[in-house]
Amino acid sequence: MTVNRLRTMLVAGCLTLVLAASASAQVFGTFNFQMQPYCNVVTMTITQISTGFTLDGFDDQCAALKRASLIGMATLNPDGTVGVTFTIITAPAGKGVHVSAVISPVTGSGTWTDSGGNTGTFVLAGAVPGLPPRPVPSVVGPAGPAGPAGPAGATGATGATGATGATGATGATGPQGIVNMFQATGGFITPTATQAFIGPQVTLTVAAGQRLFVVANQAMGANASGADNLDIAICTQSTVAGSPVVERVSQIFNLTAAPNTRVTFGANAVINGLPAGSHRVGMCGDSANVNWTNGE
Repeated sequence: MTVNRLRTMLVAGCLTLVLAASASAQVFGTFNFQMQPYCNVVTMTITQISTGFTLDGFDDQCAALKRASLIGMATLNPDGTVGVTFTIITAPAGKGVHVSAVISPVTGSGTWTDSGGNTGTFVLAGAVPGLPPRPVPSVVGPAGPAGPAGPAGATGATGATGATGATGATGATGPQGIVNMFQATGGFITPTATQAFIGPQVTLTVAAGQRLFVVANQAMGANASGADNLDIAICTQSTVAGSPVVERVSQIFNLTAAPNTRVTFGANAVINGLPAGSHRVGMCGDSANVNWTNGE
């Protein structure tokens, strides 16, 4: 499986447009990250709940015979990044390691730091061989009893009262956070040689200055004959009659499927600058190959 497919894998045939927290639980998928410059690979299943996203999984401890359990949370930040925090209980030592990472939704990777002072790159599907293991933090024992109090020192002279400082200016209002969330399922549309929507779309009203975080997945494949030459992207289309389908991110090109197989393809995008009004949003694509008929 390629990094692009792993980065965008959520649920086959499901489009999720994120503008706020959802009210129901939904498993988004399982992802692997290598905590470079170390060989440790963490595997986490991401589940959406009403307050954000939960993480559970394990640290392979550099392919050791024993894995370390992992649990945490993920949140969508106002700047478009994804913040993840989780705790690893090492095995067999049972020592806790707290990790905080920031992930880009465009690359799927980011940076990390842990409670032992270690930092590095959080690489989606990373598998660089020959790296050393992440250091295990030492455990500090309980504090000893307090010693007896020393004698009280002499009282110093009272200092002069300082001048009252000026009142600081009120800071600017920060940007608006996530305000809503939409989800659509169903409807595979066979791709043609002309770029068009190939799956379900969400129709929503966008206010001036709002941006969209879009994640789309579609199960597609071929029946008796293999299929190739499929290009996919995230597209928008104004609901005004006659408006074109507009590609919003660079396409993923030349996707293929073997005979009698079906593969989950996905794409995501952060869309800025849409004009205020009603828009349709979803996965689009095109292919000159007519064998892309095995979809869901």
